[in-house]
Amino acid sequence: MEKEKNNKVGSFFESYAGSFDSIYGHRGKRSFVGRINDRLFRKAMYSRFENTMRNINNNNINSILDVGCGSGRYCLEYLKFGKCVLGIDLADEMLKIASDVCKNKIPNGEIELIQGDYLNYEFDNKFDATVLMGLFDYISNPKVLLGKLKRDTNNIILGSFPKLWNIWTLQRMIRYRIRKCPIYFYTKKQIENMLNDLEMNNYELTDNGREFYLKIILNH
Repeated sequence: MEKEKNNKVGSFFESYAGSFDSIYGHRGKRSFVGRINDRLFRKAMYSRFENTMRNINNNNINSILDVGCGSGRYCLEYLKFGKCVLGIDLADEMLKIASDVCKNKIPNGEIELIQGDYLNYEFDNKFDATVLMGLFDYISNPKVLLGKLKRDTNNIILGSFPKLWNIWTLQRMIRYRIRKCPIYFYTKKQIENMLNDLEMNNYELTDNGREFYLKIILNH
């Protein structure tokens, strides 16, 4: 069942890759409707991007794991900071864009891109930081994912959780159901309970409009 859900998510982003990348304004032009949609609905995406870069631009962070790296826009910024990056994603089309973006812009950057399911992938070393922006939207068992993140990360974990009760929740539910892609939403209490159960008690959970922005500080 979990594999089937992952396949649906992967298929959705295979077909959505080019359009998704254009949200960040780097690949092609957005239509008038697309630009209006971005302004109204995607403010949280831009805010999470800025918050993540502020947290990553830190001398104590050298290696970064980007889970659900998508089209590589975050990875590119990490490379600009001189970080060593590993990105993993289900969608091959996303990774093709990521490879093009990162290797053309920063040809000497230290980056590896992997197609696969993070939960089924084992790494040789831990990472100073792990980032998961927009990923928990598609995870049916986030507690299992958080547990693995804790094992794979040394310093900080950064992620975003879409709010359950939000003016745009129903719209997203309908849109993703039509596209046959599973999507999940969360309350603040649900997130806090998961973190407490996993003894990940040193965290910051910030209201970011349509979502919660999470920073977990690990003590190893």
